[in-house]
Amino acid sequence: MSSFPSVSSLTTRWRTFIMGVATIMVVLFHSPYREIPVLRLFHNFGWWGVDIFLFVGGFGCVYSLRKNVTRRFYRNRLVRLLPACLLVGVAKTVFHYATGMGELEQGWFMAVTSFDMWYIPTVLAIYALCPLFYRVMSREGHAADVAMTVTAVSMAVTQIPLPEGDFTEFLLLTAARLPVFLWGMVFALGDRTLSWRRHGVGAALLVLCYLLFHTMFRPNGTNFFVYPLLALGIPTFVTAIALMGTVTDRLRLTPAINWLGKQSLLIYLVHDFVYQCLAPVLKQYTAVPQIAKLAICLAVIVLLVVLFHLLLKPLNRALNQISG
Repeated sequence: MSSFPSVSSLTTRWRTFIMGVATIMVVLFHSPYREIPVLRLFHNFGWWGVDIFLFVGGFGCVYSLRKNVTRRFYRNRLVRLLPACLLVGVAKTVFHYATGMGELEQGWFMAVTSFDMWYIPTVLAIYALCPLFYRVMSREGHAADVAMTVTAVSMAVTQIPLPEGDFTEFLLLTAARLPVFLWGMVFALGDRTLSWRRHGVGAALLVLCYLLFHTMFRPNGTNFFVYPLLALGIPTFVTAIALMGTVTDRLRLTPAINWLGKQSLLIYLVHDFVYQCLAPVLKQYTAVPQIAKLAICLAVIVLLVVLFHLLLKPLNRALNQISG
């Protein structure tokens, strides 16, 4: 017997909160101020935040597919994703050229669509595959088998020598991150509770992935296989985050973290560009503590997210009316 609530029920109840914590992890992981002792930990495992997003995304897509036909599922995904990507992408590109920041590394199209951020094309590819996997995994008793098979195949595929290039990296990232999305679907398709023993295995896998990523390998293409391995430990990590919610409730921090979860897409699209623009400027002020510089960057990120959110509201409303 397990004293834990099921992973499925915890993810359902704390979904927005879990995404808020994942947002904090990603933002602090990408922070250029890595010398701040208190935040150094986030630079060691903050990259797990993306895997949490994908797990929760797979969980949510099951509920969407239960309510909608495939065409409407695709429409809903695109309406949620592309307007934000285009609005932020255009704004960043205009700012880039207006301030003379130099040539765009991947060209204007990739920048305008936000496809220069690897997560966007990868998650679109996974969304495209989602209805197919949903049909197969919905068959009784097949969900976990399919997810485990894809996890094993992903670990093998990511070790195949391939020519270097942006498209190869896209394929490898999609193959490496697909398993955690499918495990999110597994827990949405059935009310699954993990025992203490299985959570122990999950915790051990998290430690192993941490060591593999930061000790035996460097964060580059040679360790893509760590991501599908990490997928097996993410349900345990998501459980731990959800159980933190009772603590943040007492501290009255949950509403703020939930807001981060609701705005996670915009924060993801904005935060790294803010770091790129502000960090070089703030670097000149050597007397200003790094924690203060980070606070300035975070404040600008929040202000831009609020602005883009206000601009997107009427646009999304119009798109929803047009598409019925």
